[in-house]
Amino acid sequence: HSWEINFVQTLAPSLLSGSLECEKATERWLQWLLDKLPEFDKCCGEGGSYGEMLLLIAIHLREKQLPQLEDLTSNILGMKVTGSRSGRFSHLRQIFLRVFTEEVVCLHAVSVPPTSNLSASLSSYLPVHCVHQLLKTKTFRKHSISITDWVYRQLLHLSEPLHPTLPPLLVEFVNSILLPSSTHGRAFTPVGSVQGQSSSLVCHTPFSAEEILRVYRHDDQLPLTPCSLASQLMILYYVLLYQDTYNSNLKTLLFKSTNKTSPNQTPPRPYSPAILAQIPVKQLLLYAGQNHAHYSALYPSLLRLTATHLPQLCLVEDWLKGEEHSDRVNHFLPLLRLPRSQLTPAVAETVLSQLESSPSRALVLLSHLTSLPPPALPPYCHALSSTLPLLLSPSVSRRVQEAYLSLWTKLNLVVPRRQWHETVGSLRPPSQQHLTPPTHAQLTEDPFTVLQCDRRVFRCPPVLEMLLRVLAAYTSASRAWLLEKCHAQNCITIATSANSDGSAAAPGRLSAQERKELCVALTAAQESAMVQFLLEMCLPNSEEEEKEKESQSSLGAHFSVLREVQCLICSYLHQVFIAEPEMVKLVHFQGYPATLLPVMVTHVPSMHICLKFIPELVTQPQTDKQQFGVLLASFVVQQYPLPEALSIVDEILKFLLALANEIPSHLREDYFTPLLPALVRFCQTFPLLCQKPGQLQRRSLVDVIVCPQCSREGKGEGHTGGCRVRHIGPGHFSRAGRDCSSQSVDKRLLLT
Repeated sequence: HSWEINFVQTLAPSLLSGSLECEKATERWLQWLLDKLPEFDKCCGEGGSYGEMLLLIAIHLREKQLPQLEDLTSNILGMKVTGSRSGRFSHLRQIFLRVFTEEVVCLHAVSVPPTSNLSASLSSYLPVHCVHQLLKTKTFRKHSISITDWVYRQLLHLSEPLHPTLPPLLVEFVNSILLPSSTHGRAFTPVGSVQGQSSSLVCHTPFSAEEILRVYRHDDQLPLTPCSLASQLMILYYVLLYQDTYNSNLKTLLFKSTNKTSPNQTPPRPYSPAILAQIPVKQLLLYAGQNHAHYSALYPSLLRLTATHLPQLCLVEDWLKGEEHSDRVNHFLPLLRLPRSQLTPAVAETVLSQLESSPSRALVLLSHLTSLPPPALPPYCHALSSTLPLLLSPSVSRRVQEAYLSLWTKLNLVVPRRQWHETVGSLRPPSQQHLTPPTHAQLTEDPFTVLQCDRRVFRCPPVLEMLLRVLAAYTSASRAWLLEKCHAQNCITIATSANSDGSAAAPGRLSAQERKELCVALTAAQESAMVQFLLEMCLPNSEEEEKEKESQSSLGAHFSVLREVQCLICSYLHQVFIAEPEMVKLVHFQGYPATLLPVMVTHVPSMHICLKFIPELVTQPQTDKQQFGVLLASFVVQQYPLPEALSIVDEILKFLLALANEIPSHLREDYFTPLLPALVRFCQTFPLLCQKPGQLQRRSLVDVIVCPQCSREGKGEGHTGGCRVRHIGPGHFSRAGRDCSSQSVDKRLLLT
């Protein structure tokens, strides 16, 4: 603007001349400008402020921020200005210090109304620049001037693209609340307190819960405008930033609150989880990502804070599944649209409740809802979740189930936490439907509750996919909740001990290391219990086993559903094992039915981790763990025939040889018979193990295995001279290691 250029040009003589008369004239002129600021600001209009540019120069000079002052003048004049190191700026600084005292600058910044529709398109120097600099230099705190109300009102008047000064402004604002300087004594005020009712030393107070939630209240029938979305995003960023700063400095805050030398200080409090539960975090995050050009200054920090404090909303699989289902939805459903006036949540619930008798109407409705934009879907969340149990009926077509899954996935991108909670409540067993459903907090504390659902869910793949994604979300939330709680308890312990005047620690108090170990143990116990339950669901139930005995042909559909269920569960277990590799070892040391080993090794790619602990598992003192370890090794090495696996198999065979010499002869059959298929798989995978010369001891081992009659008779050597047991050597296996040519070997040896 021309007035900015004129102002800087007018100051230029004072930079070049150090005469006393020139300084006094400049001082009188600046005082006159300060008195006439309201009139000048009216002439500038909404695009800028004469006073803000003047005050910004005063702030830079007062804080000796000469490089910033050079940048400001260079931007205004459009030419590079250098001269801050020449000493000429000291004259100008003294003039401004006499005219613009700190209190004058602070009071002016608070009295100036926030900029309407603040956005990055406004290139002039605005009040937000001055407030940011004053917060950065702690000037407001020094004079006990509150800026909370001004910051809140400015956040309500935003537009796109987002102004780049707003994120660092909130960082300084939150730091001024939670990290007060020790040189400027001030009392803390808890969240939600009313301004004006606290001590005069109080400077900045956090936004109250009512002020935060007020931003997110709007009519569902009216679309959100970019201005309101920008305000919602900045308030969300403020809440997450406040929580992050609070947790990072909790030890210091608690130490000050328990310090006996400052009993009047009230520690700041974190925001309640109920506040974040009412904020559409995922929807706002998606909007910021889709409009990255407008929110480039905010999106990276917002995504980082969300992933830290709400990891359940940033699961990679959810992002990928959402894109996948949105791309393929129209491939299997006709794109039929209904007049919006005819579609309400009540109508949708009525149509979906009749999906068994009228599946075509339900398909049309689901197709229409899936085609709606994501912000229009939340009103239909209850209609979808309340009719979810109907999908478990065998008479419901797979097409309807897939349509439900696609719509559920799309809703999961908009209102995930509400969707998870209602899904868990609707899938409870029929005997528990009359009970109060578990709350979001209860599900976070004990995610195993998610699996306490109707057993029919585990034979309905589309519904099971929904449940597994809910389980993954609550498991992630539970892990983050436990870590945060452990950190808080550690900080409380340290702060209490530091202020105990050297007295002995309270008996029974846990150390930080012990508390961390207990937290890890609790997490491992919860997650391993869920893994074991899911593995149990992979087994055929009694009805499927009976049908298998009756007729093999009637099992086609049942086994296809079971196979799909197994694949879904194995995919989930793979994600668990990748996130926590130690979980693989824990689950396999606990053990599970050996009939699931082929399924696990085939469909869980991360099972190769087992190669690291199989030797330890095989050498456990428990017999069942030894047998399970040998069977596990046979399937794993067959799937991953690596050089490392060859050495592991060799160790296992040596261990079995040594064990055969120690086990009494009458127990050898019971021990070694279940391991015969594993030995065959070893030889099939590594034929060289069968072709080694001089394996007489290993042949003796096989002699014991294949002569059950002599073992039952308790012969000391495992066989008698008249039983004609033939040794199994390299000649009994082909070079490919696929077939056995020995006729005297027990037929169970050939099982694969």
